[in-house]
Formats: sequence, structure tokens, C-alpha cells
Amino acid sequence: MAQAEFKVFFDGSSAEGEQLGRIESIEVEQEVNKAWEASLTIPVCLDEQGNWSGDDERFMEAFSRIRVEVKVGGGSFAPLIDGSIVGFDTNRTSEPGQSHIKLLVHDDGVHLNRDAGVEPLEGTDSEIARRVFGEYRQYINSALVEDTPAASGRDGNRAMRRGTHMQLLRQLARRNDMYACVLPGDRPGASIGCFLPVPFDNGDLPELVLLGRERNIDTFNLQFNAQRPSTVSAASLSLEDKTVVQRRSRYRNVDLVGEAPPFESDDEVGSELLEPGTGDGADLQQRVDAETRRRSRAYDASGSVRSGCYTGVLTPYRRVVVRLGGTRGSAAYIVHRVKHTLGRSRYVQDFGLQSDSQSDAGGAGSIIPGGIF
Repeated sequence: MAQAEFKVFFDGSSAEGEQLGRIESIEVEQEVNKAWEASLTIPVCLDEQGNWSGDDERFMEAFSRIRVEVKVGGGSFAPLIDGSIVGFDTNRTSEPGQSHIKLLVHDDGVHLNRDAGVEPLEGTDSEIARRVFGEYRQYINSALVEDTPAASGRDGNRAMRRGTHMQLLRQLARRNDMYACVLPGDRPGASIGCFLPVPFDNGDLPELVLLGRERNIDTFNLQFNAQRPSTVSAASLSLEDKTVVQRRSRYRNVDLVGEAPPFESDDEVGSELLEPGTGDGADLQQRVDAETRRRSRAYDASGSVRSGCYTGVLTPYRRVVVRLGGTRGSAAYIVHRVKHTLGRSRYVQDFGLQSDSQSDAGGAGSIIPGGIF
């Protein structure tokens, strides 16, 4: 059995002794394109004078910093969240030992999502992303940004912010089939701004195995949406010279996460026409390619890790291989969401995965029931 350990840092300092012992449980919810959130449950009680105690520590103050790390077996500690307290949820009862406070923590992306505004911006999407991350050096230590192409036509690269900086980054990321987020760094207070395509890395996550001696997951539920994959077309009108630019992206040209697509040719999938203006301020071919890749992810899976058997720490945006036995659902997936539950004697990971492909192993049966398609 692989034992799990966790560390908690309050304002950059490691919690020790009584301070660490007061934490009853920790839940960290991580999901693509959402703020990562942690809740730390801390019991509170009445003293001899009838006053509540244990709920007014300095580390519980709004926007105090909290970082959580976990290690499984002989591995190294992996950060689950590094951010600020944004609120609390408290439950008081007259029954002894039942009252507690939950501290709510969001990742450092919360600072990019506090102030809304309207602002025209010039430059490629990647240049804009670098400038935005650079405005938050107090919270973001470094940035990883994938270059995006310049816009086709004479109108140039541009974007309009109508909302927060995080909303802007996710809008720009979506039209490039990328993801904008702020991830915990390798030390407290060293968060990383990311504007990247998935997977962020092929990584070294151990395989998820359902059957046999190496079994390390309890359940694996897989859904397939045959209507999702499509070829995508779009057109854009240049405001300068009134020319129309048309672009098309073919489903069969998608770079797969795994081995084999569910369909072999464009003739087997539907087609989508993007709304006029979709490519304004960006490269239109990049836009239709991005939408084709996004729609190609027709497989959604969920499950849970078997307690004490999985030696890795799952986090979104990373690639993981799943082994289910003799089925083409045994394939590579992208981690889409994870819920980490840490207690004094257990560590549970509930996960959600996505993929655009299945296994190409000879003799494996199709995951699509016969007679349906």
C-alpha cells in the first residue's frame, strides 16, 4: 500500500505541530478552465467561558495565502493549490465536536478575475497573454506561453477586453484550442501563468489500470458522443479591402492524443460553419483548426483511484494512459478534472478524463456497441 503525506503552508511557512494537527480534512477541486478551489475543514469549539475558540487565527484572514502539497509512496511532493483565502463556510451546532469552519482557497488566477474593464488590445494572442501575465508579477512568478500566428489579411491582430483579464485570456485561448490558467509552482508564491495547448506535457503519470495484479482504480465510466467530431469551415470579411477569406479544417488532419480516431474519414462526421466574425483579429485557419481539435474530443470518462494503490498525483492538462483490458477504450486521455480528498488516514482521487482517440490494438473490440452505429 502506498501511503500518502501532505504539507500545508500558511503565508509561505510550513504548518507544523498543533497548527497542522488542527486540520481535519482537505478537499482540492481542480478542473480545466475553472479556478482551482480548496476547502480546509478546521474544528472549532467553546471554551470554559462559552466563547468560540479556534476560528480567528491570523492564517484564516481573507487573502492570506495557503498552499497544499501531497506525496504518495516514495514520490516527491506535488503541489495541489497555491493561492489565497477568498471566503469561509462555517457550521455551528450545540453538539460537542460537530462545529467547524471551512476555509475556501482559490488559485492565484483569482487576482486576474477581480477587476472588469473595457480595453482594446493589439498584438497576437500570445503577445497579449504575455503582457497580461506580466501585469501580475506580484502573484505570478513566471509564464509559459505558446506562440500563436499573426492574423491573416490586412486588419491585423487585435482583441477587445470586455470583462476581467482572466475572461480575456480564456477567450483568446479558446480560439486557439489552448488553455489559460495559473498553476502552482515548485515553491510557495511561485505560481506559473500558462497559455498552452493540451497536454501541457506528456509527463510521467503512472498508468491507470482497472484489471489484474496492477489494478489501481476502482471504477471507470466511459461515454462516447458520435455527433461531436466535425469538419469546420469559416469565412471572414476584411473591413479594409472588403475581401472575403474562407478557411476549412479537416477532421482527419487532427493531431491525436492517442492512436486511432473513432472515424476514419471526413465523410463519416458532420460539418460545422462558424459564425461570421469568428476570425476577426486572429488567424482564421488557426481558428477553424482549433475548433476542429476541440470538437474531436468525443470521449468523456470518470472514475476513482483505488485507495493506497495509485502512486501518482493526477492534475488537469496532463496526459495519462488508461488500461481497461481487451477494449479500445484502453487509450491515452487528457486529465480534465480531479477532486483530491485528504484526511488523516486516507487520500482519494476522483477524476474526469477526455480523449479524441481510442486504442489501435489488434483484436480489441470496439467501444461502440454493435448495431447502434
